[in-house]
Amino acid sequence: MVLVSGEPGVGKTAFMEQVRARLAGAGWVAAWGRCPEHEGAPAGWAWAELLRELAARFPPADAAPLAPLLLDAPVRGDVATARFRLRRAVSAFVSGVGEPLLLVLDDLHRADAETLAILVHVVEETAGLPVLVVGSYRHTEPSEPLADALAALAAHGPARIELGGLAAGEVAELIRATTGRPAPPGTVAEIAERTGGNPFFVRETARLLDAEGPAAIPAGVREVLRRRVARLPAQAATILRHGAVIGRESDVDVLAAVSGADEESVLDAVEAGLVTGLLTEPRAGRLRFAHALIRDTLYDDLSRIRRARMHQRVARAIEEHDPGDVAALAHHYTAGGADPAKAVRYSRLAAEQAGRRFAHQEAAALWQQALDAFTGDPRERLELTLGLVSSLANSGRLVAARAHRERAVRDALPLGDPALLARVIVSFDVPTFWSNREYGGLDTALIDAVEAALATLPPGDSRTRCRLLTTLGFELEGEPTERGYLASREAVAMARRLGDRPLLVLALNGRFHQSFRYDGLAERKAIGTELLALSGSDVTVEALARLMLMQAATGEADFAAADAHASAARDLATRYDLPLTLVVTGFYDGLRAVLAGDDVEAEARYRAAAELAGRLGMWQHETGLLALGLYGMRLLRGDLTPLLPRLEPLAAYEPWRDQTAELYALALCHAGRAAEARALVPVPARPLRRDYFWHLLTAVRGLLGVALDDRARAACAYEELLPYAGQPVGGTGYLAVWPTAQVLGDLAAYLGRPAEPHYRQALEVAERAGVAAWREAARAALA
Repeated sequence: MVLVSGEPGVGKTAFMEQVRARLAGAGWVAAWGRCPEHEGAPAGWAWAELLRELAARFPPADAAPLAPLLLDAPVRGDVATARFRLRRAVSAFVSGVGEPLLLVLDDLHRADAETLAILVHVVEETAGLPVLVVGSYRHTEPSEPLADALAALAAHGPARIELGGLAAGEVAELIRATTGRPAPPGTVAEIAERTGGNPFFVRETARLLDAEGPAAIPAGVREVLRRRVARLPAQAATILRHGAVIGRESDVDVLAAVSGADEESVLDAVEAGLVTGLLTEPRAGRLRFAHALIRDTLYDDLSRIRRARMHQRVARAIEEHDPGDVAALAHHYTAGGADPAKAVRYSRLAAEQAGRRFAHQEAAALWQQALDAFTGDPRERLELTLGLVSSLANSGRLVAARAHRERAVRDALPLGDPALLARVIVSFDVPTFWSNREYGGLDTALIDAVEAALATLPPGDSRTRCRLLTTLGFELEGEPTERGYLASREAVAMARRLGDRPLLVLALNGRFHQSFRYDGLAERKAIGTELLALSGSDVTVEALARLMLMQAATGEADFAAADAHASAARDLATRYDLPLTLVVTGFYDGLRAVLAGDDVEAEARYRAAAELAGRLGMWQHETGLLALGLYGMRLLRGDLTPLLPRLEPLAAYEPWRDQTAELYALALCHAGRAAEARALVPVPARPLRRDYFWHLLTAVRGLLGVALDDRARAACAYEELLPYAGQPVGGTGYLAVWPTAQVLGDLAAYLGRPAEPHYRQALEVAERAGVAAWREAARAALA
């Protein structure tokens, strides 16, 4: 792997063309893919271009695995599995060429996430083979997907070449090569200073100098290009501007149709562009601006109204000459703004195309583009929204997907169509380890809509009824009502009667979220085991099962088993690109570092996991779980004082106040501010939500009772915790603060009850878990 970086115009593409020419002379096979330098190109275009070029010379024995890129064919089954199969198919194909192979991917700064993911996979899978992968990018235009890809590629030790500006002597040589004669030393020095030695800027300035004489040299490359274009015949300049609206590359027939000029005038304009070096001719009938800066300058100099009118003409011309180019049609009809119906139609087709290539982030943007232009039937709008929800969910942005689903439910309610309402509601019951609704909040409108839809369904078992019941299981997690708990149980039984495996997976997932209501540790372990058996080739379900089993093993203080399941989940997430799974295992890694006594490593792991959650739009996991992870670490160390600045705003946040007040109060007590803590918490204590935080919050409540000398609070917590004596406090997979028996011993000692049996049980748990800090604390208490 070779990575070539530099600013625009520094010569990255020219350098890679030289590499290709030299290797071709030595018998290498070369294939080239360009990441689109303009809007309106299909997702995954670089690999589609590269593979089609390669497949024309080396037809694959079986093209079906490559169909999403070669033929735009749809795939079925689990998205993560299908996406991985496509990546493997690309790697297998290039590995099987059988000759030394050069793969060039140009302009990676413009690549979509899936293009970069395939790149990383190919580099990994072709290690040791005669395959050279060269990628270029502008380091001045960083993107988040590119940063992630570069980090992944760093493990493979790529060669890095950063192209800088030319030295003064090289500037003089380039001027002489461009103009055919040397320039005076003073002119060379001025050009070198103005251009920073940028080869493209130097060459364009030299051409202008050759045409206009030693006038004042422009300070910027765009001014150089404007003056170069101004020297063209007026009609030629106009036609080039039409080409700039089409994009970096265009078809001559489309350009002629857009310009409205006669064929001779178009050819004159093209030849003028070719002679002056503004255009190149990559193949017969195709034109390409010699550099993206030329196209951008011509395009940016157009007024908005002229751009819009020209985009309309471009769209009509492409529709006539290449109606299958749906991505370009979506872009131009949207930019034109005059035909919303076609903008919607082609944006939808382009979104579906992007989805087939697993470019789900790009697909989501196109679905949103269609929605922004849509003004028609509300039912059609719902269909577009459901496409957006699916793309967001498949890209791991579950919070955003949920928000759009909620909006769709509100839009569906006035239509009075129970079947449509039910379909909208269940459009987002995707398997998930964590809840995707805001903690402490309840979407009563959604719950009412689910109940209304259930009431209109015919009696008896059905997939729709089962999925609606599962939705209640997800939505009513931790709520006082039993409705979600009972609905989740009914959904599992119904899915079993229907014999529908995907339905049973979702129903078990909903049941998992309700299992915390009454301990449920054994049930969660059973659900994880069953999901693992049901997963088959569905890696999303397998990863979910592994996380459930990791959590269950944590609750049993069996960290050897928890580590094994976490490792398996992490491997799946890395291989199949499951970012949410990496968030969960990242928090688990933080917990394991805490229990190993390495607080620096623990905090680094927690922060990295929280950052990834934030990038997925999961702000409450980014904020809340980071705070809880650090809270567990500080509580284990015996001093919560450093967390006060982090806890204060959380305790003031209304939806979380009831659950975080006692966490903050205990930290205040550690800081010697017991009076403030006493004023903060109500007496008597409010009931706690029966969810995955209940165990930790109950333990904190007991410790707070001791700190405030509140016997009623401590006694209540003691009784509540007794059934959990053999488990760690928390046991969520990212929290396991103390053996519950250790806390029970402390509470018993304060309440004047026998404490020694609790400490002995705490020592047994510590020995089983292999956690030195727990063992030492239990022995110290016994002593």
